[in-house]
Amino acid sequence: LVVTWSGQGLAPRTVRQHLQVLGQIFSEAVNQELVLKNPVDGVRSPRANPVKKRILIARESQSLLKSCNETYKPLIHTALATGMRFNELENLEWRDVDFTKMEIFVRKSKTAAGVRYISINKADINILQAHRKRCSATQNTNDRVFISPTGRPVNYGNFTKRYFLPLLKQLGLDDVRFHDLRRTHATMLVLAGLDPITITYRMGHSHFSTTMQYYTAADELK
Repeated sequence: LVVTWSGQGLAPRTVRQHLQVLGQIFSEAVNQELVLKNPVDGVRSPRANPVKKRILIARESQSLLKSCNETYKPLIHTALATGMRFNELENLEWRDVDFTKMEIFVRKSKTAAGVRYISINKADINILQAHRKRCSATQNTNDRVFISPTGRPVNYGNFTKRYFLPLLKQLGLDDVRFHDLRRTHATMLVLAGLDPITITYRMGHSHFSTTMQYYTAADELK
């Protein structure tokens, strides 16, 4: 069955989830004495495919930003400029962008370490201020910074499938994923000479070891 699922193109993670569900079903069947043994016991789950880590070089980042439309350029620019996760960007509100102090407060994150302040520069501020002028009150009723063309909060699935991935394909960057913008930012911080503690805080990493991975990536780019 595992071979069949894999042959159908299911990802290793999906196959493992299927096995887990089947295992629970047969465990209950064993408890009710409907079967003698759980056939899932001892079945080896496929190993997960290693995550491909891609770092954009300066020319690629510039090409990407140059090709973005007016709606999504601020989102992609901010991702590259801050290293924020997509869920942090989609939950970002204007009250959390301080143009005077030149910083963004990440209020909602998937981890406690992710709640943090991120400094931004004048170029970032100019892009966000221009973006805010384009977001009328009728378009952005919930005060989210990044919205879709229909005025609703940006959705990861719709954004990547309908816009981001087609754009990357057009630019010949098929191997890039949105999270690679975060990886690119972290690697650029290393190359800029920032210390590991500062980078760990800015990236919102829960573990210092996660930050150290980017030092290896930076060495490969030198």
